[in-house]
Amino acid sequence: MAKIFEYNNILEVVDLSNNKIGVSGMQEIAKALQKNTSVRFLNLFNNFIGFDGAVELGNTLTTNNTIEFLEIGHNRIRN
Repeated sequence: MAKIFEYNNILEVVDLSNNKIGVSGMQEIAKALQKNTSVRFLNLFNNFIGFDGAVELGNTLTTNNTIEFLEIGHNRIRN
């Protein structure tokens, strides 16, 4: 899935909710999203992203300015 984000600049809405995405999966997706310029809506609701995955996603958001909506509720992210 991460490769799709990296090379596909057509997708605008991506719903990956309820897919059991863990930390390593989120890290790969986050890296790919750094190169993506089309995804505007990203739903990651109810996965297993965790703190480290959230940090990687946060780093991505400093370079990817096309994401307008991000849903990360019900994940294993702590303060």
